[in-house]
Amino acid sequence: MANCTHPEFTEDRSREQRLSVLLPGDIFHADDDERCIPLTCIVVGLDDDTIFARRLTTQENLTFDRRTGEISGSDAGYRGAITSIEPLPADNHATLIGLDRRYRLASRSTDNTKLTQAEKDTLLFLPGHYESHPIDERTPAYERSEPTTSVDLILKTFETGFSQPDR
Repeated sequence: MANCTHPEFTEDRSREQRLSVLLPGDIFHADDDERCIPLTCIVVGLDDDTIFARRLTTQENLTFDRRTGEISGSDAGYRGAITSIEPLPADNHATLIGLDRRYRLASRSTDNTKLTQAEKDTLLFLPGHYESHPIDERTPAYERSEPTTSVDLILKTFETGFSQPDR
């Protein structure tokens, strides 16, 4: 796996120093280690000890320890840590910001939850991108699960407007 190429990084930077470059609006990746769920999040706030984030696809709130990147609080009981803070290409970043805005401001009607082709393409791009740019040598949960199972489930869930997906 390649090292993270964030412009602030050098090989001798600690995990804490790497996490310190996150700012509100940045998108990063974490993993729920118990359920092998990928968590793509946007930073919504920071204080000296905590990264406040929102999961882009489900709008769940999470908090992370700013020093270790470990999940310290979650609406859904996630347990894990930040695995990559590698910036996304501009088009993918813009697509996710649009998805986040639409889900945050709109009701959860079927029309509002169906993914556009650009959103599908971006969600399919994320696992490979973040796997190629880990914040350290921690193995992402999605790498331990069946390939794209979580992504396929996310896509199916959003396409069906949060009805119970067929497995």
